[in-house]
Amino acid sequence: MSNLSEKDLALLNNQRQRKKTINFSILAIVFAALLFLGGCGMLNMFTESYEDIRDEMLQHLYEKYGVEFIATSLERGSHDFLAAHPIGGDPIADFVGVQRHVRNDGVEFRDTFFGILIRDNLEAGITAALADIGLPFKVFFPSDFLVFNNKFDGTKDFADFNAWVAEGNPFRLSLTIFLGVESMEHLDTYANRAFEKIQETGYSLGVVLNFTPIAVFEQIERTNRTNILGLYRRDITSIINDSIN
Repeated sequence: MSNLSEKDLALLNNQRQRKKTINFSILAIVFAALLFLGGCGMLNMFTESYEDIRDEMLQHLYEKYGVEFIATSLERGSHDFLAAHPIGGDPIADFVGVQRHVRNDGVEFRDTFFGILIRDNLEAGITAALADIGLPFKVFFPSDFLVFNNKFDGTKDFADFNAWVAEGNPFRLSLTIFLGVESMEHLDTYANRAFEKIQETGYSLGVVLNFTPIAVFEQIERTNRTNILGLYRRDITSIINDSIN
């Protein structure tokens, strides 16, 4: 049985109520600060549905490129990130990342799909340049992480991109090349020859040459090249030149 008087109980209840009010006020202040720091993007996390955002991003891709896409995932946060691939494409080889940023003056999108549009031409140009290198090779342009200027839409191609770079817009594409070798001798000679031939294309590139044992080289495909590098790192000799043209 309590020894507290009715006056003491009332005081204790008032203190508890005051503590709850303070805690609620602190939470309200923190929430308001998050909204202020996160801007409209934070508010939209609570007011826009997953389906609406996904469909808006897919519609943006269609309007920009004239191609329909399939969404595989959507992450919400300070900006929204959609993983997708074009209909008929491979979810891994043709992966497209799309960012959606909500600004005070509207919505801004960034995506990687233009890299897929120029991939074949870039790889074909390098393949032609290395045709007489004296080793079997495979050329891969990792198109899944580079975000391009939004001016490059479905009406632009690789020639437009190179012309834009030539106008003084610095943008270096990354390129991974696997070369099959029987031994690890004379690699510098092959590397220097490869870099010289690639430079003649005029493309602005960062290039990694991976000299790979033939047995490993024969396993390499676009969709498994990263895993191959991880599994056989000790057997592969990589030579990097990140400033061609």
